[in-house]
Amino acid sequence: MSDDDLSKQTFPWLRSAFDLEGYVGALTAWLVGILLGLLWAPLFWIGFLAAIIILLGTRTATRTPPLKSDVIVAPCDGIVVSVEDATPPDELRLRGDGWSRVRVSCGPASTNGVYAPMDGAIDHIVRETGDPSALIATRPDKHGLAVAYIAFESGSRSIGVRLATGGLGPRLE
Repeated sequence: MSDDDLSKQTFPWLRSAFDLEGYVGALTAWLVGILLGLLWAPLFWIGFLAAIIILLGTRTATRTPPLKSDVIVAPCDGIVVSVEDATPPDELRLRGDGWSRVRVSCGPASTNGVYAPMDGAIDHIVRETGDPSALIATRPDKHGLAVAYIAFESGSRSIGVRLATGGLGPRLE
């Protein structure tokens, strides 16, 4: 594991924080909720719920990946849906046979900014903007999703990542 000793921390499960834009957006939504609540009390909850959604949509996390050279760490928090042999998309420019595809699914309230150490360098990034009407990525090949293809290389090793998301997040920046 990492050099961080989680046993000495008061709240070892608290591994995330919020971006400044999250604080500002949540405060704005909360204030709008207060103003709406002055008109009619139940309208306050619209702003309150919007503030919660904005905070969840802008959190960042510090990850503690294993320090081993023979493991793959997912670029996002989520659930592994499938592991199978596959041909990489042309956008990744990965050649040869024997590639594995690991599908990780994460919800719209998942962490948007993930900070984890990595070895190597980014070879290239191909980004495709999505259709605003595609709100949720229910399937990875759904039409209209925002997609980013990222290829990493370290020495003789290469890996490619395809990130697909809908309009409700997580964001591709």
